[in-house]
Amino acid sequence: MAVTIFAAMFFRNQNLRDLKRAIRSTRHKIHLLGYGKFILKSFEVILITILSMITFKLRKSGCRLQAEFIDSIKIANLQSTEEKKKAEKIFEGIVNYNYQIFNYQLNFRSVNHLEFMLDHLAHLMDECEYTELKHNFSSSYAHCWNVDPLHGFKFDTLSIPYNKAEIKIPWELGRFNFYPQLAIYIEDVDKLAFIFSRDIISFFSCNSSTDNSVQWANAMEAGIRIFNILKTYSILKNRNATFLLGVERILSSGINLHFKYITCNNEFSFIQTSNHFAANILGLAAINYQYKSRFLSFILPRLLVKEVFRNTDSGLLNEGSTAYHRFTSEIYLSAYSLLRNSGMKKNQELECVFCKMANIVSSIENPLGLHTQFGDSDGGHLNWIAIPFSKKLNAFTPYDVANYEKFISVCFGMLNIELPTLSKDNVIEVANAQLYVVKKDGIYLAINNIRPSDKIYNKTHFHDDHGFVEFFDCGKPVLIDPGTYCYTSNLDLRRRFQSSEVHFNNNKFQQIDNPFADFFRPLNEVLVEMSNDSFKCTVFDNSHKTELVAVSVDFRKNSVEFKIHDGVSSGGTEVFLNYLSEPYCVEN
Repeated sequence: MAVTIFAAMFFRNQNLRDLKRAIRSTRHKIHLLGYGKFILKSFEVILITILSMITFKLRKSGCRLQAEFIDSIKIANLQSTEEKKKAEKIFEGIVNYNYQIFNYQLNFRSVNHLEFMLDHLAHLMDECEYTELKHNFSSSYAHCWNVDPLHGFKFDTLSIPYNKAEIKIPWELGRFNFYPQLAIYIEDVDKLAFIFSRDIISFFSCNSSTDNSVQWANAMEAGIRIFNILKTYSILKNRNATFLLGVERILSSGINLHFKYITCNNEFSFIQTSNHFAANILGLAAINYQYKSRFLSFILPRLLVKEVFRNTDSGLLNEGSTAYHRFTSEIYLSAYSLLRNSGMKKNQELECVFCKMANIVSSIENPLGLHTQFGDSDGGHLNWIAIPFSKKLNAFTPYDVANYEKFISVCFGMLNIELPTLSKDNVIEVANAQLYVVKKDGIYLAINNIRPSDKIYNKTHFHDDHGFVEFFDCGKPVLIDPGTYCYTSNLDLRRRFQSSEVHFNNNKFQQIDNPFADFFRPLNEVLVEMSNDSFKCTVFDNSHKTELVAVSVDFRKNSVEFKIHDGVSSGGTEVFLNYLSEPYCVEN
């Protein structure tokens, strides 16, 4: 009975996965962690569960907003014509309550007028401020912050029905992701400040309590949201945008609400680590930048250093996914930038890790201009400097490397970090041979050899694409999208593989009724042989010891040879698919 209780508590995480299914695999978790770590983790989650029962509500705050994230000179240097055009298009949609999520324009306007929803916030401001807001926003509407328009689903509680609705859609809306970029590129800053204020009022009037709202499902979402909100506000103020005093009162109260929620629901663990706790640090760092706290100024730099070092291996994130590597590197670097500007001392070792993390993304840039995607293909992004748009795909995507490099260039420049140049070798061994990249005379070859870390337990974002190959010949895709639909022009497929549907369970050996099957999947065996003139990689299925695929590159002849073996194909279509055109078929 005790073991069952521990198991239930262990798997009651912030994503509210199915606990009954988790209990069935209790013995596997004990075998995985050992009794000691299993009990420690169980008590961690018991404590988190107790703390998460505490409900916080908006309270009137007397704190005054003050900080600036980026000065006007740097903003002016960023304002390119190309980015402005993309920003104007996005902003035009947002004015009409249409938001860019998963490459869809989704409308979130509710039937409720904002002036009536303001009654929920009246206690936060003086009567004259309240009256002013009701007058200025009389023709505005509140949002539906708890709906998935794609599936026509409303989340009435914190329960998340996976495979029926997409929780990431309201979460993406609640992150305020595009606003920092709009604050940089939109010319009419007062109009943007008005629409931004509209959304701030709408969010806090509909989510004034942390009880029973999907926008308060986990502290990661709260951390990203408050970071983006404060960054947007600060940039707009720096550009002399006008905000009504009532809006600033609401925002000040919202900061306090986020601080309390993130603090009591933080996702730290002695056993595991992930991008979630990194986002907790980011949110608190943004709050601390506004309202200086001696305690936060002391503890946050130490937590950031600890998290970065235990969650990376030779610069690669220990989560099995290149998308999460990029996403989390943006979180780490943004948090470090805030903390440095709040008084944190320069940390050379930490900056060295950031350089490696940044170069990994550039190293796996394929001819499409995107980074090769292995593992869980999360659809989120944090990059607040460049709008995530691929010119080659003519689509919004968080995988575009040029946008990432612009973010890195600006952040490194602000921090006086010099980024080392990339290796010019034919074959690049990335992160202690966890990735192999071959780039020479039109050949692009990337091989996934990412392994679970020995330092920290974390397999949440590993998928069954270990050993998979991505290959381009003279810019033409031959084998791409290993395990994901990142590049497809089919929006439904791309949305599916950037959604929670495959967040935990995209593997060949999946147990249909077990959302934690990814914890047990076996890794393929990757055998690599290299010389100055050649490169050869052979992948074996670890379950059956079957040779799956072999690829050989002769640099002298500039030739590539593939061997894809029986058992790899299904129904005449190879498991490596080319979603830019037709499925890549192999005749056996």
